[in-house]
Amino acid sequence: MGKKRRVEAEDETQEQKGREEHKSKKGKHKETHPSSLTDRDLEDKERELHEALRQARWEREKLRTEPPAQNRIAWQRQVTSSNNVVHKAESLYNEARNELDRRRGTKADSVDSKDVDASTWHSLRTRGLPS
Repeated sequence: MGKKRRVEAEDETQEQKGREEHKSKKGKHKETHPSSLTDRDLEDKERELHEALRQARWEREKLRTEPPAQNRIAWQRQVTSSNNVVHKAESLYNEARNELDRRRGTKADSVDSKDVDASTWHSLRTRGLPS
């Protein structure tokens, strides 16, 4: 009789630990929205995201330039994965960039900013030149 109760109690504590771990994992994946950051933090975040985007694009191009002779399916999966990473980095960077433009009163949809890619826009912006 005592053994059953002990096993049931252990199962309940393991379930509680599993729930606590699940909650902590949920909080780790949450990204802070750019609108909740201060100007300084937003500029820092934008620089970090620009670097992450540049790195992701570089990794993708490096992977694309070397198609394998064998095991092409695994290579295609890696390319798809790297495309997903680039897409996520682009969307996060664009969110931060649009928030910066909104705060500065600059229109993000202007014709000039559409014609300029992200790296050129970032270089112009960091030098203080109008975009």
